[in-house]
Formats: sequence, C-alpha cells, structure tokens
Amino acid sequence: MLRDPRRPPRLGETIELGAARLRVVAAMPDGRPREIEVRFLRPLASETLLWMQWREHGYVPFRPPAAGESVVVPKLDIASALFG
Repeated sequence: MLRDPRRPPRLGETIELGAARLRVVAAMPDGRPREIEVRFLRPLASETLLWMQWREHGYVPFRPPAAGESVVVPKLDIASALFG
C-alpha cells in the first residue's frame, strides 16, 4: 500500500520485513497485488506484536485469527476514512 508506485510488487515476489515475510499470491489485471500471504517470524499471539485495525475514523484493537483460522478484513474507502 505504501510502496513506491514505480516499483510495484510482482506476482510471486517475496518481500522480507523485520517481523514478517510477504508474498504476492494473486494480482489484478493491471499487476497490482490482489492477495498477499504473510508469514510472521514469531507467533501471532506474541506480546511483542500489537494488532490494530482501522474502523470508521480510527484504529481499534484487533485479534488475529487462531492457527488454522482465517480472517477477511473489509475493504476501506480511503476518502471516507480521511475526510469523513
């Protein structure tokens, strides 16, 4: 989301971050990532991680899914989030 648009991540690309590894597993027709897989280097329940989710007009606590579960985060209308 915040990567330089001149260097978009490509399908199959793996991006290493400090606490996680991200891989683009599906792309839109224009090449933008549609789906990513995130693998964390420590358990999601680790006290070293703080989970938040944007709702309405601010961040709220978020509980990551347990092992074997999944979660779909609703899409965000960025204009509404920024300007109400």
